[in-house]
Amino acid sequence: MKILLVEDEKRMAQTLCEILRLEKYEVDYYEDGISGLDAVESNIYDIIILDVMLPGLDGFKIAKKARKKGIRAPILMLTDPDAAAVSMVWSYIGELVFNMLVLVGVVKMADRVVREMMGL
Repeated sequence: MKILLVEDEKRMAQTLCEILRLEKYEVDYYEDGISGLDAVESNIYDIIILDVMLPGLDGFKIAKKARKKGIRAPILMLTDPDAAAVSMVWSYIGELVFNMLVLVGVVKMADRVVREMMGL
């Protein structure tokens, strides 16, 4: 299972990459929208995880361009509605781990759906 992660918050991205790799997923990581779009267009991913707010090109535009090109991989959007709340999450490692585990759970669900659709 190959996953693309496009996230500009480096600590969060590194943690998520480590967790996903421990779960045996192959992860490509980019920290800006332009590089992320290039990766989407030049590789085949089973799941795409995009931050909404990215330098260069936001996650919604990447998702829209991917769909226009016929890319059908599930796309998970990471949102940051309140930067202060995100700062607080980093202060409480237990909460961060919980949120990461929830995201990994969503990735696993998407993985199962993709495998079922492919008949694997």
